[in-house]
Amino acid sequence: MHFLFRSSFILSSLLCAPLMAMKAPEKSSTVSQLQKLFATTQLIHTAKGCIDELKWNPEGTLLAATSFSNNPFILDPKDNSVVPIPIEDGKTVRHLAWNKSGKRLAFANDSQKILIFDVTQKVFTHSIANTKHNTFHASTVAWSPTEENVLACCGHKGFVQKYLIAEDEIGAKPLSPPVLISDPAKWSVGAENFVGFGDGFGYSTRCDWRGEHLAMAYRYGAFFATQENAIGMISHANNNNTECSRAIACHPQKNIIACAFDFRDDHPDRRPRIVLCTPDGKRASTIATQNLTRPFFIPDLSFSHDGTLLAAAYANCVVIFDGNTLENLHTHELGNTTECSTAQWHPTKNQLAFSDAGKLFITQELEAN
Repeated sequence: MHFLFRSSFILSSLLCAPLMAMKAPEKSSTVSQLQKLFATTQLIHTAKGCIDELKWNPEGTLLAATSFSNNPFILDPKDNSVVPIPIEDGKTVRHLAWNKSGKRLAFANDSQKILIFDVTQKVFTHSIANTKHNTFHASTVAWSPTEENVLACCGHKGFVQKYLIAEDEIGAKPLSPPVLISDPAKWSVGAENFVGFGDGFGYSTRCDWRGEHLAMAYRYGAFFATQENAIGMISHANNNNTECSRAIACHPQKNIIACAFDFRDDHPDRRPRIVLCTPDGKRASTIATQNLTRPFFIPDLSFSHDGTLLAAAYANCVVIFDGNTLENLHTHELGNTTECSTAQWHPTKNQLAFSDAGKLFITQELEAN
């Protein structure tokens, strides 16, 4: 009997060994490829202020960026030419989004205005004022992935509004009553809030709209909205009062959302966490989590074009994770700054654009083996 058990164990070991050996080279190859990718990094532009948000157009031919204390701009990576976009009221533009065709850009500034910019004509065509809340925090914006002229705006205190912004009309038509993530009647008493701030879920930090869901990161929570405007919450910690969300991204092909959480400044453990989840009704089922070691927040997340990789701008580095398991594959160190940074994968190929404060970098395309 002992002999049979030992023989079975040896046979099992021999069968498992090749499987383990097959997995190791696959990861090693990916890590090697990522090292080669970052080795091609080039500095292509230096902005006057820290770059807040960075987005490729759908074709991957242009980059648009918002810059702290400076005008937003569009950059052509072919020749590194830059087109500045002056904002008349002088307010800082925080967030931006390309529409489905790449012909229009939506900008959100600190005066709670949404500005629509025609990329071809290089003019602003619409200005939408948010009169619901008086705050200096800009809304986040995301265009519909299927409708050319439908825009979602995620504003202060969990106020979400979708607009139809037709090219041949002056104004913006609200498509439905606004969606409220939390009950405004309870804001003043602190119920459903974080330590009684009386501020709902605070200001919006990032949003992304792909497939069936609009994903939203707020200062004190992360959420998703369905096409029917049903709201679901994304969470990982048992006590939501400790969670702050800064960045969020939707998988390009699957019903998966990546969300970055960190803790409030007064929490003893300020290390951030990334969560992969699948929205289902009003809940989100966690697929994988990854805790990071440095006590800084994650301002930006981006899936690669096929969803196999996830880039996170974090502290003074860019970290690349496995897009399915969140395994840490590679860390690219930046300068000594801890100012805001961004990281965005190209929409159709393995190429990465990222920033370190006001410096904008881009890698060459990584050729497949």
